[in-house]
Amino acid sequence: MIKLVLSVTFATAVIASSAFGKPSKSSTKTTTAPARDWERYLISAPEVVIPEVIVRTGSSGSTLFRLSINPKDGTVTEVKVRWSTATKKLNAIYIMNFFQWRFQPGTITSVEIERGIRITNSQTIYH
Repeated sequence: MIKLVLSVTFATAVIASSAFGKPSKSSTKTTTAPARDWERYLISAPEVVIPEVIVRTGSSGSTLFRLSINPKDGTVTEVKVRWSTATKKLNAIYIMNFFQWRFQPGTITSVEIERGIRITNSQTIYH
C-alpha cells in the first residue's frame, strides 16, 4: 500500500478567536490571536495522511473548520465544519488529524482554519 503524506503547512486562511459564551467565575484570561497568529501557539501538528484510494479516485474541495481548544492543556476538544465543498471523506480525514494537534496551554481557545486540496491521479495541488 502506498501512502501519500501531505504537509499541514499548506495554504491556510485563518481567523482565531476566543470561545463563545460567558466567562466562568474562576475565569482564566485567554488571548485572542489575530489571523494566522495562531501558528505561533501551535506545539504539534502531525502530517495529514491521505489514503491511496482517495489519491487513485481523485478528490477536491475546500473546507472551513472551527477548532475548540482546551485552555488548560492545549488539546483540541471539538472540530466543526463551518462550510465545505470537499467530500465527507476528506473532511473526516482532516477532522481526525486536527484532534491530534496541540497548542500552548492558556493561549487561545478557538481558531478557524480553511483547508483546500485537489487530488488527481498524477498530482496533488494545495490551495
